[in-house]
Amino acid sequence: MTTINNNKKESTILLLSDENQKMDELDSNVIDTLIFIESNLTNKSTNLIVELLDPKNYTIISNFNIRNTIISNKIISLLLSKLALYPKTAPFYEDLLTMTLKEGDQRDSAQIFIKKASDIFIFKDKLSFSSIKEFTVSFYYSNNKISMPIGFVKNEKLQLFYGDLTKISFTIEKDDYIILINL
Repeated sequence: MTTINNNKKESTILLLSDENQKMDELDSNVIDTLIFIESNLTNKSTNLIVELLDPKNYTIISNFNIRNTIISNKIISLLLSKLALYPKTAPFYEDLLTMTLKEGDQRDSAQIFIKKASDIFIFKDKLSFSSIKEFTVSFYYSNNKISMPIGFVKNEKLQLFYGDLTKISFTIEKDDYIILINL
């Protein structure tokens, strides 16, 4: 830790989760290490990047001084496979996976983040949509075209939107998580 604290250049620490842990212990090594680093890191030019395997743990680490959070290598693998299938989308994925802001930008335009549904919507009961397309378009316009849902986590299962989204009905409950991308 002394080497990082004495480093005058900008540096990055990448914390990766152990995929071989039991389901109820996912990300525990990252969270433990993050607590240690946060309590000992004095160099403010150090960026922290954290990989989480369980999206529910995002709320645990959200108050730490983390520049970026990667939710599972499954999402990265999916993005890279999409890039292989559609090479013309390379600028989009480059922006998505780049840590630095472009000159003049105020925010990271292609940031992916997860929010609990109850933090986004007011629930009396579950919210139902006739299709995923209806949900995504409605969300997109109600958020002033700033972000769009690309998936969700329900009952600890990650589901990214794909296929014909006009034919799949969609229901959100207050304990679900919505995966969003800034545009």
